Amino acid sequence: MFDEELRGFNSVHAVESYPVATWHKMMAVHLTAPFLLSKFFVPYMKKKARFVRSQLLEKSTDGFVSAPGKAPCSVAKSGLIAFAKGLALEVAEHGITCNAIFQGSVETDCNVFKDQIEAIARENNVPFEQARVRDD
Repeated sequence: MFDEELRGFNSVHAVESYPVATWHKMMAVHLTAPFLLSKFFVPYMKKKARFVRSQLLEKSTDGFVSAPGKAPCSVAKSGLIAFAKGLALEVAEHGITCNAIFQGSVETDCNVFKDQIEAIARENNVPFEQARVRDD
C-alpha cells in the first residue's frame, strides 16, 4: 500500500480518448504537488541553507522520450524538468541546488510498466518482448 501511494500513477490512452479528469490528476500529481512542496519548503531552505542545501525532484525518462498513449505523462515529466531548472536558478544565490533525478524505466510489482508495454505492443501489433526492448 505504501509503495502504491509513493509511485504516483500513469495512464496510457491516445490523446483523443484521454480522460480530461485523468489529465488534471496527472498534472496535479506530477506538477502541482512539486510546485506546492517547493513553494512552502524553499523559504525554510533559505533560512537553513547552511544545513539544507539541495532539493531533488524525481521524474522518469518520459520527460525525454514519449511513446504512443503517453503524451500527457511526457508533458508532466518534461514540465518537471523545466521547473527544476527554473527553481535551481532562483535559489542558487542562497547556496541551494535543485536537481531532477532520472531513475530510468523500472519494472515493478505494481505492473504499471508491464501494462504500458503490453498496450504499446497491442497498438503496434508486435510481441511483448519486442516492445519491451528499447534502442534509445
